[in-house]
Amino acid sequence: MKKLIFLVLAVLIVACSDDDSSCDVANASLVGEWNQTNLGADDLPFSVVFNSDFTGSTQEGEETPEPFTYVTTDTVLTILIAGEPGTEDLTADYPYEFETCDQVSIFEPGDDPGTEDIERILARQ
Repeated sequence: MKKLIFLVLAVLIVACSDDDSSCDVANASLVGEWNQTNLGADDLPFSVVFNSDFTGSTQEGEETPEPFTYVTTDTVLTILIAGEPGTEDLTADYPYEFETCDQVSIFEPGDDPGTEDIERILARQ
């Protein structure tokens, strides 16, 4: 009878364990669909998709998704948006850090030198 109780307890402990323990934030991946969670009252919904082939898209509100290509290091996301024919491509670097495997903060540099970075907190869909 004692063995049966211990067996049931062992199964319950394993079944109720925290799934986040299987995630290593140091090796978390941006690949997937993300939505911004720290929107202000006047902000439009913002989402971004990172594909495993280093392509992706951003979408703000109901606008048409904007395609891009990207590369990453452990701390910097570099996005390249191809310009229209006859215009230059846009390249920008965004520092980022994972809070959990399903939440990442991406920092957009302020518009003017000396202005604060804008933090976008994104949650995986």
